[in-house]
Amino acid sequence: MLRRPLSGDALASDSARVAAWTAVSRVTGFVRAVAVAAVLGPTFLGSLFQATYVLPALIYQMLVGSLFVALLVPAQTRGSGARSPRCSTPATRSTSSACDATVSAASSATAG
Repeated sequence: MLRRPLSGDALASDSARVAAWTAVSRVTGFVRAVAVAAVLGPTFLGSLFQATYVLPALIYQMLVGSLFVALLVPAQTRGSGARSPRCSTPATRSTSSACDATVSAASSATAG
């Protein structure tokens, strides 16, 4: 698949779109949590539901989080040293550096 070089406007537009959908996801997740709390309340059934809902995600993060760190951090480090010619604008370089730092920090946080 060929990728088109992103201009500053396209990069900003794509970033805004991702941010907007992330916000929608967070809001709907919060609404789900409020609805579950309103229906089940602080009962044994509510606590049981919360434990069975959170436990698989917690185990997944513990097992797969370190795998992501082992795979993503070396690839990001290698990729950040070799820039392609299309990454010649200062805005693209600074955005790429910020993304490298964010991915590295997030990967390190999931490992610990």
